[in-house]
Amino acid sequence: MRHELFHTGARIRAFDNDAAALKAGMFFRAALHDGDDVAKAWCAKNGVAIQKAQGAGVTKTLSSQAEANGTFGGFLVPTEVEAGIIKIRALVSTFRRNADIKRMGSDTRSFPRLDTGLTAAFVGENAQIAEQDRSWSSVTLTAKKAAALSRMSSELGDDETIDVGQDFAEDAAFAISKLEDDCGWNGDGTGAFGGITGITTKLIDGNHDAGKIVATTNNDTFDEITAIDLGTVVAACPEYALSNARWYASSYAIGRTFVRLGATVVGLEMTPNGPKPILQYGSYLIEPVPSLPGSGDQSGKVMLAFGDLSMAATLGDRRGVTVKTTEERYLEYDQIGCRATARFDINVHDLGSNTVAGPLVGLIGN
Repeated sequence: MRHELFHTGARIRAFDNDAAALKAGMFFRAALHDGDDVAKAWCAKNGVAIQKAQGAGVTKTLSSQAEANGTFGGFLVPTEVEAGIIKIRALVSTFRRNADIKRMGSDTRSFPRLDTGLTAAFVGENAQIAEQDRSWSSVTLTAKKAAALSRMSSELGDDETIDVGQDFAEDAAFAISKLEDDCGWNGDGTGAFGGITGITTKLIDGNHDAGKIVATTNNDTFDEITAIDLGTVVAACPEYALSNARWYASSYAIGRTFVRLGATVVGLEMTPNGPKPILQYGSYLIEPVPSLPGSGDQSGKVMLAFGDLSMAATLGDRRGVTVKTTEERYLEYDQIGCRATARFDINVHDLGSNTVAGPLVGLIGN
């Protein structure tokens, strides 16, 4: 999903209308309350399936007790709920919006990557054409399960049903999107990031030095970055990546660097909180990335990035969203726990080498 221009002041919600939000809310009432016969009857009449999370491609509940009791077991969210979560994730997650997306039909998926292509050369008449070998490597995606846990009141009135559906879909989408961005940009390969190593970690690991553009001496805060520094970043990015290139920076960096140096507004884009200006600098759009650094000394760190993220990284999407509920976790508060899970992986596979820059480069504080 790429940027589109909007000119409306309305705040984006998970669902486009109250009817869709009502379906989501009724689903939660039916799934959360074993005795809510009104919600169950409404769902049955309106085609909202209360389906257990079982079968291929979906995480199964382990215990027989959980299989039999919806309070402990997982439920597949109906289409309306998943659509709302997907919409918000597409707006919020900068990595999902800009990286290459691969659908995963199993827990692991590999696809070939061309490392060395053909080289054309002139040959004389009747001369033999030199044979060349193309070299390939493999990019592997292994799905990891991410989860977000929230609370709901155990007393859901009719007037609250729509808000319940909206709020949970939005909370789940924001939580999972933030995790995707944190992993894709800042993952350090540890369990906290699902074993994912992100862009800012790889650019300074000593194996991708050609894409590591060091700022002018003593320029280690965003107030000190100059137009020359940014121009050097663009110059380092290969030509093949420029057609879809953009700047990636935190809102702090955008204000203290790009706006200061003459960024211009080229339109509006819709976000979950309403329209925001689309900025560009040097004819390239600027993508706000909350996971990238803000204020303070950035010496030796990736301050911002530039290039085509879809060429540098792939996000593997294993399945949609599964909801699991429990009435025991927050029993003392008379609340219900509601957990959303998703399965994905991120592989940052093309940042170049120490001699050749890849399709995404970064500015390093000096």
